[in-house]
Amino acid sequence: MSDAHKAEVDIAISCGIAQRETMELLAKQVGGPEYLGFISDDCKNYLRSKRANKMRLGDTGGVLQYSDDLITNIFWADAKMRSDYSHFGDVVCFDTTYRKPKDGRPIALFVGVNNHKQTTVFGAALLYDETAVTFSWLFDTFAATMLGKKPQTILTDQDKAMSKALAARWPETYHRLCVWHINQNAAIHLSNVFSQYKDFAKEFSSCIYDYEFEDEFIDAWDNMIETYGLQNNEWLKGLFQIKEKWALVYGRETFCADMCTTQRSESMNSVIKKYISYKNELVEFFEHFERLLNDR
Repeated sequence: MSDAHKAEVDIAISCGIAQRETMELLAKQVGGPEYLGFISDDCKNYLRSKRANKMRLGDTGGVLQYSDDLITNIFWADAKMRSDYSHFGDVVCFDTTYRKPKDGRPIALFVGVNNHKQTTVFGAALLYDETAVTFSWLFDTFAATMLGKKPQTILTDQDKAMSKALAARWPETYHRLCVWHINQNAAIHLSNVFSQYKDFAKEFSSCIYDYEFEDEFIDAWDNMIETYGLQNNEWLKGLFQIKEKWALVYGRETFCADMCTTQRSESMNSVIKKYISYKNELVEFFEHFERLLNDR
C-alpha cells in the first residue's frame, strides 16, 4: 500500500467507515479493484499493525489489562480529562448503562460537572464484565491515572459488585446511589402498587427527597409501609437497609455538586451511539469516543 492509500484508509476509518466500505470507495476512485495495487488483506494487515503499534506506544492515553495475551479491560483518560478531574473531581457520577452493541460489553463513564455546571468527562472504560474484580481494577486504575486522587463522593447504580469494589478500593469515598435508578427499580418492583394507589408515588418520592431529620424520615417510611400493606415486600426491605446511600436526609451535609442522580452520564450514553459503530475495534472505539468529546 502506498502512503497516499494508507492516509485515505486512516481518514475513512476515523470517520466510522468500515474496512469493506473503505476498500469499495478506494476501488471506485481508480476505476475498479484491479487498479488499486493492493487487496483487502493488505488493508487488514495495515490496520492490524497500526492498532498494535498504537497500543504499544500508549498514544491513546489508555491503560490495558491483559489475560492470556488478550485485552480484557481498557481505561481511557487523556490530558484534558485528567486536568478537569484535578479541578472538578470531588464528585463523580459512575455509570455502566451503555453496552457496546457487537458484544454487549459495558462502557463505563466517570462524569462530573465543571464550575459552569457543564457535564465533564473524567474517564471512560470498556470492560470485560461487571464483577467486583473488574470494578476493583478499574477504580485502582482510575485513581492511579489521577495521581492518587479519589473523589469525595461517587454516585452509582444499585449494583452489589460495584458497591463491594468501592468499599474495598475507595473506603474513604462517600458512596451514594443514583436516585433516578431507585425510582426506575421501584416502578418495576412495585408496579402494582403504583397502578393501584395514585398517592403512593408522591409518598415514595417524599421519603427520598423531602425530610430534614432522620426521625421524620423513619416515621414517614413506616407509615407508607403500613398504609399500603408492604410489610413483607422484600425489595423495600432491602432498600431500607441501605437507606443511608439514597435518602437525602442522610446526605445533606455531604457536598454533591447539586447532583443526586447519574443522569449526566446517562445523557452521555444517549449520544455515544451516534459516534461509535458496533464494528469498531478497541483503538477506533476510543478514537471515536474522543471525537465525541471534542464535538460537545
